[in-house]
Amino acid sequence: MRLRWPFSRLKRSRRATENESNQSRSNSSSLTSDMISNNLTSDTKTTTDATTPISDTPTSEPLSLEAHSSVDSTVNDSPVIQPRGLANLGNTCFMASALQCLLSIRLLTTYFSSHRFSSEINKNNPLGFGGRLAFSYAKLINEWISNDDKIMKPFSFREHLCQFAPQFGDYQQHDSQELMAFLLDGLHEDLNRCTEKPYTPEIEHDGSRQDEEIAAESWANHLLRNKSVIVDLFQGQLKSTLQCMTCSCISVRFDPFMYLSLPIPRIADATIYDCIDLFSKQEVLEGDNQWYCPKCKQHRDATKEIKLWKIPQVLVVHLKRFGSQRFGFSRAKRTVKVDFPLDLLDLNRYVPEHSHSTNLVYQCSAISEHMGSLHNGHYTATTRHDHNWFHCDDSSVTPIDVDQVCTKHAYLLIYTRLQGSNEIRRQTLNQPELWPHRLSVSQMVWEKLRQKQLPTQVSFKKKKKPNKLRKMSEENQPATPNVQ
Repeated sequence: MRLRWPFSRLKRSRRATENESNQSRSNSSSLTSDMISNNLTSDTKTTTDATTPISDTPTSEPLSLEAHSSVDSTVNDSPVIQPRGLANLGNTCFMASALQCLLSIRLLTTYFSSHRFSSEINKNNPLGFGGRLAFSYAKLINEWISNDDKIMKPFSFREHLCQFAPQFGDYQQHDSQELMAFLLDGLHEDLNRCTEKPYTPEIEHDGSRQDEEIAAESWANHLLRNKSVIVDLFQGQLKSTLQCMTCSCISVRFDPFMYLSLPIPRIADATIYDCIDLFSKQEVLEGDNQWYCPKCKQHRDATKEIKLWKIPQVLVVHLKRFGSQRFGFSRAKRTVKVDFPLDLLDLNRYVPEHSHSTNLVYQCSAISEHMGSLHNGHYTATTRHDHNWFHCDDSSVTPIDVDQVCTKHAYLLIYTRLQGSNEIRRQTLNQPELWPHRLSVSQMVWEKLRQKQLPTQVSFKKKKKPNKLRKMSEENQPATPNVQ
């Protein structure tokens, strides 16, 4: 899975093919009844010996990091992550900044340091690295915990990283957000509990059905192919609405996201709430960005609106200081200071009240910062340890006052939800009570899925070619759907 941006449905231009869905179907693998059954009955997965299945047996409680999900015992038993520097190994400030931020996420760090991850390695996932990235990251964490040195030299981790992603091995400057996205993607695929990935058609509706029901169905489809600690902690859902300005045809979709890329308003004294408001603002698609209306059967001017629907337990906010903004393009870096709360980021008003029961208040644990210009800059990080803040500039770590944390250099913000901060709510198909949706709707969708009444039972098989004369004419034809 490569969730490179916070939503997968970008502006549909005239140059986009109108048969996009048919092409994706013809390239997908067939979904068999056995594959569905495997995904519904248990999250069977490959362990480190690639032979012993681990059953994801449903329980009445969310997966806690401790036997007793007491906040106090969890905090006391979690590994102690002392502030320390990371040596610059040659233009690796972007890596140091991203790693400092990831290490500040207590739930993720505890998961790796407890070695629970080793039982969830998926060595056969072609999109992963056979577990090597997960083991390399776990080794870095355990070295951090067991080492008393004030400065770590992550030679081994960088060597493995460059094997998996050679683009980071050229000793040139790279982006901390790009590296963090790669690490989260790679860790997800290395730890993906889905050993089979059936074809799941995109769920899109015209506004005639309840949003929460469609959102839960879309989430269930997502879990058929993606289940990992990264999904559990970092992934949420966005609602995307397109409406034709000619015939008023509406298309609504719910897409997963792993980090929230927010445009920066062109005003002084901006806040993170201003950025979210701008992200959620309705825009008009016209000219080359027109939408292909399925009712008009041609490209039309349309409105597009993106709203937060489900916010993950750990929210990664990316302030778009470079490149395109929501309403325009600029090559210059946006240097506007964006104020953001460190303890009480309240996102309740951005999500429909009826669609969740969790108090959406977040606490900041780390910030990745960028200083300088687009072509000549430097990355640092500011991290929270207990109630103290530290500025991490490669090998140098300096304690700072709380009023020095929020600066105009903030680039990535790491937030953790306060409610339920001591446990991981394991996302799996047969535990709809742990889905981030309203319980009654989740259970209804699960029951439909269990009875095979949802469109995940659609597979696409090629028509048989009766003779060689028809081979050339049929080789580019779309697949024929078979409903099982």
